[in-house]
Amino acid sequence: MEPIVVDLFSGAGGFSLGFKKTGFKIKLAIDINHGATRTYSTNFPETIVIEDDIRNITGKDVEYLVGNKIDIVIGSPPCEPYTGANPFRMKDPLDRIYLDQDGQLTLEYI
Repeated sequence: MEPIVVDLFSGAGGFSLGFKKTGFKIKLAIDINHGATRTYSTNFPETIVIEDDIRNITGKDVEYLVGNKIDIVIGSPPCEPYTGANPFRMKDPLDRIYLDQDGQLTLEYI
């Protein structure tokens, strides 16, 4: 039986693809970005995709959609604030973790 995965901050599905190729079943993906969720839906038609802010999704919502047999929760929160490729990042990119809601949400899930 394939282990069941839920992907938070799924984007277009890169992280999910790696898990799928190693034998996992991606049951649910959540991302706020419309373009990313459209791409994800095309690449993973068998997966339930929610386009919403993850803060609006509860554990009960997830359980309703996929049941309570989840083996792994994966997630790749946005990295733009931290990458050197972003000329607008803060001087110390880790400051963002404590200074804005997205960073605090990342800490909450870690």
